[in-house]
Amino acid sequence: MSSSRRSRMSALAVACVLGLGLAATSSARDADGEGCHGKASRGQRLARALERLELDAETRSAVDEILDGNRDSQRARRREMHQAHRELRARLDAETPDEAAVLAQAELLGGLETEARKERLAARLQVQALLTPEQRAELRDVLDEHPGHGPGRRGR
Repeated sequence: MSSSRRSRMSALAVACVLGLGLAATSSARDADGEGCHGKASRGQRLARALERLELDAETRSAVDEILDGNRDSQRARRREMHQAHRELRARLDAETPDEAAVLAQAELLGGLETEARKERLAARLQVQALLTPEQRAELRDVLDEHPGHGPGRRGR
């Protein structure tokens, strides 16, 4: 492989890593679960939508327990992601970045993001399992009233 091609590939790899780092930063939430720019996080949006459903006390209690556990888990995961992102930036900002180390850190960060998404989905599935078919349909309707923004999100 020519030196020029190797340089272009390295530059492309670093650009991808930077993009991944920016995506991680923009998707991260603060410790209270509030989203970027004061918008509700995914967990807050789900909790607010569930408030509009008429749930009996037992179901409400079970839903709250699931959401509380997920909130705690997401906070811990966000801290891990922030730390992984800081380490990625430090590796990128080194005098002579080690490509393998940068890419390994990007892989770690991507894995943390995937785990966070899977945890959110698992919590939503647990909540949905507690709901009647009518309540699940109403929940979908409420969530669709204010869809997420960006490519691949509902309502687009």
